[in-house]
Amino acid sequence: MAPIQAQDKGPAVANLQQAMLFIVEKKQFSPADHSLDQWKQVMSDESAQQLFGQRTLQLLLALLPELHLPAAEFVTPAVADALNTVLQDLGAFAPGPTPTSTAQPAPTSGQWEYQMISVANATELLSQANTQGMHGWVLVGVVVDTARPDKYVGFLKRKKQ
Repeated sequence: MAPIQAQDKGPAVANLQQAMLFIVEKKQFSPADHSLDQWKQVMSDESAQQLFGQRTLQLLLALLPELHLPAAEFVTPAVADALNTVLQDLGAFAPGPTPTSTAQPAPTSGQWEYQMISVANATELLSQANTQGMHGWVLVGVVVDTARPDKYVGFLKRKKQ
């Protein structure tokens, strides 16, 4: 995760928004007495615009104390590092088996289609996953294989269309 200022827009903000919601989900937090679904709804406009606006700031300000991190009104390098450590501890970047293809649809089964994205860094992976999200794809897993130049591999799925 990269440092982010108020009113920034783009993939780094989308990465932050997804990361914070991932932390809320995995740690089963209710920052500011809002459930995960409530935060998703409250942040939906900013998430769609990839904007670090008031709602994203509210979640950040509510989440940092629950993670025992110092308050900050934007994502400083120290906050970014701390959030990355939390994400690592939660298995967001867990190593796993080496994939064999990149950005190609995999065989489908049942009601789901599957796709894999392989890139050099986590920011690019989340950027591509966000782009695919506009087409109904959901990032369901991430694998890091340090032996490859495109070491970040994301697994996506969506309902068959």
